[in-house]
Amino acid sequence: MSISIALDQIKDVVKGADTKTTALAVTAATAGWWAVQRLYEAATGPLTAIPGKFYGRLIDIPYAALDIPYGHRFLNMRALHDKYGPVVRISRTVLSVADKDMLKQVLVTDDLRKGTVYDNTAFGKANMFNMTDRAAHRHTRRVISPAFSIRYLAGLEPLLESVIDDMVAKVEGDISAAEASGNPEAVIDLWHLTQAVALDAMGECAFGETFGMIKNGSHPLPKRLTEGVRRGSIFFTNGFLGKLVKMSGIKMADPYIVNFMKDVIHKRMNAAAPRKDILQILIDAAKNEKSSEQLSENSIMGETMLFLFAGAETTSNSAAFALIALLQEREKFEKLREEVDTLEYNDDNKNFSYESLKNAAYLNAVINETLRLRPVTAAGLERIAEQDFVLGQSYHIPKGVRKIDKLFIRHANMNFFSHTLIFHQTTILANMYVAHMDPEYFDEPELFKPERWLEGYEPAPAVDAFYPFSAGSRNCIGKNFALQEMRLVIATLIKKFDFDTIPESLKDAEDIRHFITLTIWKDSFKAKVSRRKDL
Repeated sequence: MSISIALDQIKDVVKGADTKTTALAVTAATAGWWAVQRLYEAATGPLTAIPGKFYGRLIDIPYAALDIPYGHRFLNMRALHDKYGPVVRISRTVLSVADKDMLKQVLVTDDLRKGTVYDNTAFGKANMFNMTDRAAHRHTRRVISPAFSIRYLAGLEPLLESVIDDMVAKVEGDISAAEASGNPEAVIDLWHLTQAVALDAMGECAFGETFGMIKNGSHPLPKRLTEGVRRGSIFFTNGFLGKLVKMSGIKMADPYIVNFMKDVIHKRMNAAAPRKDILQILIDAAKNEKSSEQLSENSIMGETMLFLFAGAETTSNSAAFALIALLQEREKFEKLREEVDTLEYNDDNKNFSYESLKNAAYLNAVINETLRLRPVTAAGLERIAEQDFVLGQSYHIPKGVRKIDKLFIRHANMNFFSHTLIFHQTTILANMYVAHMDPEYFDEPELFKPERWLEGYEPAPAVDAFYPFSAGSRNCIGKNFALQEMRLVIATLIKKFDFDTIPESLKDAEDIRHFITLTIWKDSFKAKVSRRKDL
């Protein structure tokens, strides 16, 4: 029986009734129809074979969505997979996948399109992260990709090294101040230090100027970025709230950050001479007469906001997590130091060479293990089914349809019932964090074991279950830049300084939350630092 026929029968029943009686009848019938429809769909729908909590089959709100503001959803999703397996249904139309072969299918082989949740990002402008249109993404990536080639990044090495020099000078200055007070150790905030380094590196290498974050520790930008990420995560990971904000016209992007980046862009556009960096490539693309190679000013703004976010909340967090893990595991700290002491310096005899860091086996193992335990994308990457397909070898996934059925009941010349029914496309969450923590793929997954990434280790890790920078056409374009920055930061600090832990900070570091990226809840990790005694 269709909804329209049912409502025609209701009209006959309530003919001549007063408005209140009619409203109650329609409301009761609608609620009953809704319940029957949901139960029927839960029992016979195309996703019925996929395990999960039963109520998840009935509702549109994904499992653990209420945990998003608290940053716990990634942990609850893992618990759900532990109970139900590698494929879990978390709402009527949303699945979470953690099987390595299915992850490859979703991200690489079938290269499913990004979901509409990416429209809810707080950047306020389209960029390569939030673009859902394939053609637009291909165009932007083609224009920007030269800025992230190995050859181009090699030319940026002196700029990155100057930031590392500032980092060393900052730590040495803090130690000198402590020594002047009779204390051989200084207390520094490693979390804030790596964030400042990442922002200054992005300023030098992408925007042609230092932001002075290392020297000016009280700059408001890092805090505004962190607040923006936590605020935006609520809307980014909740499609319904995101759509409400978008419809309301509320601007999610922090005006301080927007104006900060506008000043940087306009300053460069008005510069007397071009500079060899990432921003210049974007500006040159805006001026390109070939329409196929052009970028609009809005696109430049969107991409620069993305670079800023990436510098503050991804690379820096990963570097800090690596340092924290090494301080918790002193034997691994010492093992890395032994390797670092053998690495070659550049001609200036101050900074490590790119090649020596790239080939440092244990250093790269430490970074890989950090990215496994603390992946940037711990809550999963959303993709949508644009057509029916088979996931793995047995799960038939429907593309979903969009059907709108508007119904009206009139009484006493008044419209008092209107219903719109919409079926959304099936959404798949590629849950890399759960895969990274699967003992089938990584032995003793809870432990920090860089050795697992070394040649000859048994059991060998499932490298095809390791997705620290996503995969496929939407993989991270800044991967090589991020890795080199992490190598430089970690190796330099290990080489030049001795560290000691602070019990309270170690306890704080156990409270990990996810707000678009993984972070420490207190946004801080303090440690004692002194000059290395055996140098």
